[in-house]
Amino acid sequence: ILVTGFEPFGRHVVNPSWQIMQALDGTAIAGATVVARELPVEYEKIPGLLDALWKWPGVVLCVHCGVGLEGSIRIERYAHNATYTRLDNLKAAPQSGKCVDALSADLTLTSSVNIQKLVAELPEADKIRMSEDAGRYLCEFTYFYSMHLHIAPTIFVHVPPLDNAAGITLESLRARVVRIIDTAMRMIADKKPGLLRPQVGVG
Repeated sequence: ILVTGFEPFGRHVVNPSWQIMQALDGTAIAGATVVARELPVEYEKIPGLLDALWKWPGVVLCVHCGVGLEGSIRIERYAHNATYTRLDNLKAAPQSGKCVDALSADLTLTSSVNIQKLVAELPEADKIRMSEDAGRYLCEFTYFYSMHLHIAPTIFVHVPPLDNAAGITLESLRARVVRIIDTAMRMIADKKPGLLRPQVGVG
C-alpha cells in the first residue's frame, strides 16, 4: 500500500497528513505492507516523484492524504486537470494551469474506487464523508496525476486541521485513516460488487 502526505505549507507549520502517514510506514494493514513518502508542496516536482513511486512493484492501493477544511474527514471522489492557479511553496503554479498538458488528457477523473460505497461501509458517517471538491491545489493535482497514470486503485483523503478542544487529535485521525485503508483493502480483496469500476474520465 503506497501512502503519501505533504510537507508544511501556508499556515500549516506542521502538516498532519504527513504525521499520520509517516506513522504508518512499515506497518501492515489488511495483510499488506504500508510504504509512506512525504510529498513537497511544489507542482513542478509532483509528476516526476509520482512516476518514480508508481514504478514500485506490487502496489495494490494508493492513498494520498492532505490537510483540508475543519470538521470531518473527506474522501475525494473526483480530480480535475485544470485551473491550478494557487501558488505553491515556491510561489509558482503551472503556466498552463493544468496537471497534464497532453491534448488527450481527461478534464476530470473519478476514482476507480466507488467512494460512496466505501464511505457507506465506514461506521462514523458524521466524521467521514464523501467530497466532490478536492480544492484545486497540490492535493487535487496529485490525485489527478496518480489517476491519470491509472496503475492501481487510488483514493485521496483530506483530514481536518488538528483541534484538541474539538477532539480532533493526531491519534483519532490516524485511527480513522487506518480504518479507511483497511475497509478499502477488504472490499477490494472481496471484490465487493460496485466497489471497483472502470476509471471514469470526462472530456
